[in-house]
Amino acid sequence: MARIKKVLQNLSIRKTFMLYMLLFLLLATLLSSVSINLAEDVETQINLAYANSQEQYTLNNGEGNVILSMPPVEYSAADQKVINICKFVEIGSIPIFFGGCIIVAALLFYHNKLKKPIELLSGASAKIAASDLDFHIFYENKDEMGQLCSSFESMRSALEENNRVNWRSVEERKRLNAAFAHDLRTPLT
Repeated sequence: MARIKKVLQNLSIRKTFMLYMLLFLLLATLLSSVSINLAEDVETQINLAYANSQEQYTLNNGEGNVILSMPPVEYSAADQKVINICKFVEIGSIPIFFGGCIIVAALLFYHNKLKKPIELLSGASAKIAASDLDFHIFYENKDEMGQLCSSFESMRSALEENNRVNWRSVEERKRLNAAFAHDLRTPLT
């Protein structure tokens, strides 16, 4: 299980996004088909209850084909509400489940793959802007965001080294100026 988790963590951003979308679209398809089938079954049960109590008429269309027809059914108020709900479920379940699953997949993808490295990089850039280079960025995943974090860490260490070099040169210049000032003052006195 830990090996699978490590492979998923190191999967590229594009592959991870596609995997999330594929899984959640399959889930949406399953949920939609189950809800549509349940709604159709409920509607069929109601229609069968009314069909058994109704008279059926047979008509002949002149070509020898027999057509069965039933008079319009008068449903009770409760059954009509249930049928309307079933029709709504049959029509609305596909966009509701697909939209919901896409939103959930996108949120989980952001939370699991992007949130932590973005927070690390935002905090690091704020510290760099404040001239605080005494920190390290570590992100364990080897995906694109891990590469970006390691590049950011390289940039931070290069900036820190440049600051040390500049500080040393400033200190050396101060020391040299002090020595020249001392040498100039000594013969004059």
